[in-house]
Amino acid sequence: MMRRLMDLAPSPLAGEGWGEGGKAMLHPHPIENAKNTPGGMISKATLPTLLLIGSLLTACTVGPDYVRPEPQMPEQWRTTTSETLADTDLLWWQGFNDPVLNQLITEAVSSNKDLQLARARVDQYLGALQTTRSAYFPQIGAPANASRTRSTEASASPFPSGVANPSSLYA
Repeated sequence: MMRRLMDLAPSPLAGEGWGEGGKAMLHPHPIENAKNTPGGMISKATLPTLLLIGSLLTACTVGPDYVRPEPQMPEQWRTTTSETLADTDLLWWQGFNDPVLNQLITEAVSSNKDLQLARARVDQYLGALQTTRSAYFPQIGAPANASRTRSTEASASPFPSGVANPSSLYA
């Protein structure tokens, strides 16, 4: 390593490249020194990388005389949906016009306990959901209360309940 440093250093007769105490330096300038060090700030891949990024960014630009073409739209849209599309999708097996198949499907749907249980669970869920969501809406209430008290004349007090009677009755 020391031999390599000595080979890279300029001649001592020229007076350049020698530090304090006669030790050789790689280069007299810090930037030149940084280029040649492994952890330096400038690497050999920097220039090609910058050129590649610059060319990619300029490839996305358009010329100054670019005019955006107008898309051609049809005069009317054609739709092929019918009003009863949902009904035909639900009863797809009736398109075969087979009474045996119709009877089997009807029997399977009516006696399918899993399907009935699933429907019941969906109904239960929807009920619980409505109950939970009802807390977000305003509540209207009309509380009513009625009471009647009866007292005798001997124990009647002109003061409301909870207030001590200032007089005492002695017999």
